[in-house]
Amino acid sequence: MRRRSTILSLPGVVLLVLLLAGLGLTLWWQGGLAFNPGALSAKSRQPTKIGSFTSHAEFERQCHLCHQPLVSLQYELCISCHTDIADQIRTAAELHGILEEVDRCAEC
Repeated sequence: MRRRSTILSLPGVVLLVLLLAGLGLTLWWQGGLAFNPGALSAKSRQPTKIGSFTSHAEFERQCHLCHQPLVSLQYELCISCHTDIADQIRTAAELHGILEEVDRCAEC
């Protein structure tokens, strides 16, 4: 007797439906956080004031502070405020000094 595809078998279809239902319920329960982590926070254990801000959330409606396409690179805007990270990169010290592709801030 030859076996059919296991994906199209009754147990395979039931398992697929259960997995998709579980994924859907998890996404619904978390309020879509898998796709959007929520408001910008940049919370740290000890809030640090950079310029006049202690959190990205304080200026999240002023998009031009972090996003200026065709004018500058995202990375340049990040390190213009986060001078401590710029120092790490320049001196090859601490975490940001040893990361490869350190210019991809948004991915982190």
